[in-house]
Amino acid sequence: MANVPSGYTYYDKSAGKYIEAGSAMPAVGQGDQLYHGIGDNGLEIYTYYTSYTMNDGTVWTNGWYMWIRSGALARTSFPNPLSNINGKPVKKVDFENCVNMTASPTIPSTVVDMDWAYRGCESLTSWPTLPAGLQSMYQTFYGCEAIPTSAANLTIPSTVKNMKSTFNRCSNLVTPPTIPNAVTNLSYCFVNCESLETPPTIPASATLLYQMFYGCTALTRAPEIPANVTSIGYMFYDCTSLEGNCVINATGIAYRSCAFEGTVETIILLGDGASDTIAKTSSAGNVYNGVKAQPKSFTAVRCDATGQELATGDYVLLTVEYTAPDVNGRLLPPTFTIDGVAASVTWHKDSWDGSAIPAAGIALEDTGTIEVLLSLGSASTSASYAIIMNTTYSGYSFVSGVITASLTYKEFIIDINATGTGLCFGAEADENLNGVEFSANMKAQGRGLLDFVWPVGSMYMTTDADFNPNDEWGGTWTYLVGDAYIKAVNPAQGESTGYGGQSDHKIQIANLPAHTHGSKTLEGTMRVVGWTGSGENAAVSGIVTVTANNAKDRTAGSGSAMGAQTNKITATHEHASVGGGEAYHPYYYGVYVWHRTA
Repeated sequence: MANVPSGYTYYDKSAGKYIEAGSAMPAVGQGDQLYHGIGDNGLEIYTYYTSYTMNDGTVWTNGWYMWIRSGALARTSFPNPLSNINGKPVKKVDFENCVNMTASPTIPSTVVDMDWAYRGCESLTSWPTLPAGLQSMYQTFYGCEAIPTSAANLTIPSTVKNMKSTFNRCSNLVTPPTIPNAVTNLSYCFVNCESLETPPTIPASATLLYQMFYGCTALTRAPEIPANVTSIGYMFYDCTSLEGNCVINATGIAYRSCAFEGTVETIILLGDGASDTIAKTSSAGNVYNGVKAQPKSFTAVRCDATGQELATGDYVLLTVEYTAPDVNGRLLPPTFTIDGVAASVTWHKDSWDGSAIPAAGIALEDTGTIEVLLSLGSASTSASYAIIMNTTYSGYSFVSGVITASLTYKEFIIDINATGTGLCFGAEADENLNGVEFSANMKAQGRGLLDFVWPVGSMYMTTDADFNPNDEWGGTWTYLVGDAYIKAVNPAQGESTGYGGQSDHKIQIANLPAHTHGSKTLEGTMRVVGWTGSGENAAVSGIVTVTANNAKDRTAGSGSAMGAQTNKITATHEHASVGGGEAYHPYYYGVYVWHRTA
């Protein structure tokens, strides 16, 4: 066993005791520590790990982790770290927040992990020599604001795989180091490196570039993005000097949000991974998916041989106006079809009699016009034309979307055909026309004939069951359902157009005028004369009821006579149910009604 080095104290965690310098060290175990000095006078502490996980998830085993005690962070210099303690290598060193350190001590060749190694060392003015077997550099130089402007002489070992946030906030850095081919994670690598002007070459192994150049306001160009990259979110956020081409070879990018947000100069996306989606990650509209000539308009106008618009002309003038990024691209002859059939014609710059566009193309303009004058010949005046714009830029070829145009010509007020047998209002009279015709092109007060006579909202009534204005006139018409009467509405009373009421209404009590049915009780005095045949107290019943009593009014004759009585007469009045409950319809004349809605 080795002895505890001079100036150090060993802590045996399993035994819970300290071992002084010169004494034999025990077998190394998890959590054992070696102190260089005690208390405020202490410097570094080494802690032993049987297993330690680095930032990228990689695990190193059976090694020592060296870090600086809080009381020593203000020192300007530090002794070289030990490389081996009791037969076990030092695998990690950490000088985080040693704010006055200007130069790094020598790093042992055994070190594989330098995560946070110089984070916050804001006075560091020189680059350290990195160990050849180094694997992880997470936040290694984070916040090293005094670091040299060029990292060209900083050699990053080929074994390094993780460079996440390595140079974050190194505000003096102008020239980056060479990135080794094994690196996969470059996320946050140069965040807020405000002086960085040129990017490093990104190795083919890289997959994560999230926020790689976030806030690098001096960065003038973008590096080529390799095929294996899956994340470029916020990669160039606020890179206000960035311009030119960005070649994107990665076609499997899953995260791209705000990749170019905050950029202001013209940026052209090239490569298999370029897309409109990535271009739109800048809300300023300064990023383009390739260099395409996008047609703004495409017109086909009937004219004479000089290109002057003429309703009866034998030529057609085709005009395309386009826009494109303001870069050094070339405009090639477009792909052109007439009624779906490819047509070979010579297009001209600016006007139909301007410079012809050769096969090699012409200089692309940010706003341009091309034209061609064609003889109609036997072509129909209702021909449809389609065009696709073709461009080249920086060795790449691009095509626009398809845009179409139909032949238009000056509107006729009236025309008579050559045979004199046909008269047409609003269009050219067909040579076979025999009679008078009104064209759909005809306008009145600036509106088409249909819109003038039957504007949207109109109602049309007919007795022809087969007539459908959608087919005969155009526009959009809705057939009104039967059993509906037309009613004038009063908006002041909250009424509006549309269906209302009931299509099969039957008169209910609520529809009758208000009225009442009264009742009457009749009372009076009657004299009833008759023989009761059974004494003076006998009673009489029926419609008139007489109750027997002792007040007698006898007259001559035999037997007993009823006396004069005051009696009450009660009568009942009833209304029987009548009527058949049929639906009520006023006298009408039936028609078919159409309502124009568009």
